Amino acid sequence: MITKPVLVSIVVGSGLLLAQSAGAATAVVELPYRNGFESSQHLKSAIDYAIAHLESELENQPRNVEMQFALGSLYFEFQPDKAKQQFQEILRIDPNHAESNFLLGMIVLSEKDLKGFATHLEKAIQSDPIHVQAYNTLAMWYAKTGRLERAVQLLEQGKAHVANEESFYFNQSLMLLDSNGQYDSIIKNMETAIKLAPKEEYYFILGWAYHKQRAYDAARVTMQKVMELNPKNVNALMVIATTYKETGDLEKARTLVEEALTIDPANKTIQAELQEYKEEYKKLDKPKKK
Repeated sequence: MITKPVLVSIVVGSGLLLAQSAGAATAVVELPYRNGFESSQHLKSAIDYAIAHLESELENQPRNVEMQFALGSLYFEFQPDKAKQQFQEILRIDPNHAESNFLLGMIVLSEKDLKGFATHLEKAIQSDPIHVQAYNTLAMWYAKTGRLERAVQLLEQGKAHVANEESFYFNQSLMLLDSNGQYDSIIKNMETAIKLAPKEEYYFILGWAYHKQRAYDAARVTMQKVMELNPKNVNALMVIATTYKETGDLEKARTLVEEALTIDPANKTIQAELQEYKEEYKKLDKPKKK
């Protein structure tokens, strides 16, 4: 018998489904896929097998919240209606169950219940102040629906509770990109995110913010970092080209655009940009010929 399972996971390589208990006991439900799951249908069959096992156990322990959550989590992927009922039952027993609030919120969002979504995710954060996914998901939704101030407030709350979580800084910067005049905040956030995790996309957002502030040297240096991480990032190369164009070095800008086109020859935006440079040079060449 499984006692208080709090984690259910599929171990594909061994073909086993593990239901790990909160105590010392661990149950292993053996599945007929010794060489791993050969298809999504096999995976679904494995989950169905585990669901049947947990449903049987719950007949003897109907108020076992951990076991109910394990079952709801398995329902979540293929049977959202049953998952919804399972999470609702858990919340009747324990209204502060953070993960049930979070997953139920995601289900009702898919049903267009926006108020229910926000309520459940706010509750998840209240119950678990270090729930990173709840902070990010709800904050991005608030920003998308025009509540930027609340979105920023939520991520600041997350920063206070979860130290060194770079996703808070990155997502806050993404939200602020749509707001004119907040590039100082974007730069501050992205500099912190990069210290925590020097990722390509983090350098790109930082370089873009420098460019928008007309800090062209800083923009070039930062976008060059992007190119070092990914030499085929034509967007970074095009931003560098734009900084030269805006400072009057059309020759350097055109060279970089041509380089970008060699990386992505089918890119119509780059093709159009290069054509603009050619037209500009025709205008500049006429006086020189006289």
